[in-house]
Amino acid sequence: MEIIVNGEHISYSLKEQRSSNGTVHLYPRAYITVSTDPSTGREVKQEVTAPNLDKFCLKISRLQHTRPLKSGNVVSLNIYLENWLSESRLKIKPTTLDGYQYNCDHYISDSIGNNLMTDISEDIMLDFYEGIMNDHGIPTAWNIWYMLNPAFEIARKKLIIYDNPHDNIRLPAIQKEPIVTLTEEECKLLTKYAKDDIVYGDAITLTLMTALRISECIGLAVDDYDPIHKTLKIHQQINELKGGKYIHQNTTKTSQVRIIHLNERSVSIIEKQLVKQKNFMAAAGNAWHNEYNCMFTDPKGSFLKHQNLRRHLCKLCGKFGRDDFKYHHLRHTCASIILEQTNDIHAAQEILGHLRLDSTGNYLHTSPEKLRNALTSIADYIFLD
Repeated sequence: MEIIVNGEHISYSLKEQRSSNGTVHLYPRAYITVSTDPSTGREVKQEVTAPNLDKFCLKISRLQHTRPLKSGNVVSLNIYLENWLSESRLKIKPTTLDGYQYNCDHYISDSIGNNLMTDISEDIMLDFYEGIMNDHGIPTAWNIWYMLNPAFEIARKKLIIYDNPHDNIRLPAIQKEPIVTLTEEECKLLTKYAKDDIVYGDAITLTLMTALRISECIGLAVDDYDPIHKTLKIHQQINELKGGKYIHQNTTKTSQVRIIHLNERSVSIIEKQLVKQKNFMAAAGNAWHNEYNCMFTDPKGSFLKHQNLRRHLCKLCGKFGRDDFKYHHLRHTCASIILEQTNDIHAAQEILGHLRLDSTGNYLHTSPEKLRNALTSIADYIFLD
């Protein structure tokens, strides 16, 4: 049999003992390594028994905390994280890995990175996060927490540390601004103004109509469009990394391929875009270079950049007073429109490509008009005039 204590797998057996009245009691028993014989290098083990599993685990935990760490495991946080990232590079998405490396280089390395793993305490981490929150904000602190917590858990399982210094740390909740989706009138104005934006307008409009992520829109290939069945295959993306770098990925955020069944307006936008691209290609001549066969490109064939798409959306929305509107909120707007028009949350889930229905719920917002009408109905109900 096996039990896990502080991340360590402990094999144990049941020891039988009879009392004077003939009653049989079963006690858990295990042999725990407590040290190493310096002359032979052999592990020195100690027998542990207890009347029940709770006390059994407590005894094992106490022995773990008195056991000296193995030679070579006492390393600095910087060295440990470097090794951990190297070991995890195939398990973590490239964009996440890039963010983790950024955290190490900009926040961790010079502040707590030189501390030995065995010296990092809850107090050290509390001081570290307090400084991060003061200088960079609560979201950055949470971003680092979500990176370090699994790293510390792996260290505990490998017996590099005995306790996760995060166990009792609770960061303040992030105060998020409410997402205000575009109204029906604002959607009409956006699509109207987008027609005059030759390079970026069609990408913005298609995003609003199909709830694409910005990386999915940029990564759309010409071959992803099926003109016979009028569908769009979403299976890849171009993501933005730190320092102005980009990465093409043959997968989506959820690693799921989805098919979007296009309406006639979406088909018209794509067909127009393909004609426009042919004109771009003819005008560019030898300068044309479309490395990933992208559907949306600049006049020389380069894929659209995230910051440029965001900037152009901001400019278009600014014409009707919504220059604070974020690109990702086009996805929220589309999801809300789908729910309002169809009352089918499962349709919204499939179009957005969510694995879980509760994720889709975070994208559904009631329009300001409906909220105002709801309060108006209350006023009509409770007042005589």
